[in-house]
Amino acid sequence: MTREQAESLKLGIQISDKTLIIIESALDIVLSRTSIKFDKNNLEELEKIPARVKLFVTKYIELMSLTEGVSGQSISNLSMSFSQDKNERLNNLLEEILGNDMLSDIEFVKAVNRWG
Repeated sequence: MTREQAESLKLGIQISDKTLIIIESALDIVLSRTSIKFDKNNLEELEKIPARVKLFVTKYIELMSLTEGVSGQSISNLSMSFSQDKNERLNNLLEEILGNDMLSDIEFVKAVNRWG
């Protein structure tokens, strides 16, 4: 993916080399896990990508900037812990934004005749 192709998405963000890689990765996820089809290397097709895909890409960039792990906060006798699991958040993000276009994880395998 080129910088020009990424800029054609009009995501409203500054595009660096690192961001470029994250954008391409997000588009790969959309192509592999949804029924939405486009050529990520075709400028004309990128300009016609649905808004929900662009929203997913921007949220994915935010998600990749988070630090994984457990963080905690204590106030007096009250203590709270938070977990930052990117994989769980990614799945939630996909379901929330692209849920209607998600492909099923179920795969059907044709049975083979045991007796023949």
